[in-house]
Parts: sequence; C-alpha cells; structure tokens
Amino acid sequence: MSITWGTNETSIYNDIFFLRPHDSPGYLYVSGIMRYKFKVTEDGKPEEEKEEMSFKKLLKSLVTPNPKWTGFMSYENKKGRYVVHSIKNGKRI
Repeated sequence: MSITWGTNETSIYNDIFFLRPHDSPGYLYVSGIMRYKFKVTEDGKPEEEKEEMSFKKLLKSLVTPNPKWTGFMSYENKKGRYVVHSIKNGKRI
C-alpha cells in the first residue's frame, strides 16, 4: 500500500491518494476496498462470492450482461443483520 499526494491522480487498487485540487481542504480517497461480500447463487450453478460497494451495484453487474438473471444473493448489512434478496428475471421479488 502506498500513500501519494497529488492533484488529479487515477487510482490503482490498494493505493491511498490524498487529493488537494485547487487548494481546497484535503480529502482521502481509498481505492480497491469493497464494502460488502455477497454470496451469489444463480439457478443451476454453484455459489460464488463477489465483492461490491452496494446491493444495487451488484445487481446491475449481474443483470447488465444477462437481463433475465435469476437467483439469490445474501450478505451482512451495515447493522450486522444477515440479508437475503431473491431475483427473478432481473427484478427483486
């Protein structure tokens, strides 16, 4: 992991950039760290684990290549509760 000061740097996985554009207050950008680990099971296929920042982004990544995607996904939310979502033909049931 490296720390870099810069103005408009592009992120590389597992790097931390402190950005200060136009003398504004500095802010921290951490790249490559996903917030949730989802267990995704598609009908007729084995379970796999995927990492994503949110449920909506995961759903979009599954439905975009296959609009009729059917299966379910589970994860632990920010309050520590176990959540399961069922998806049928690309829409949450």
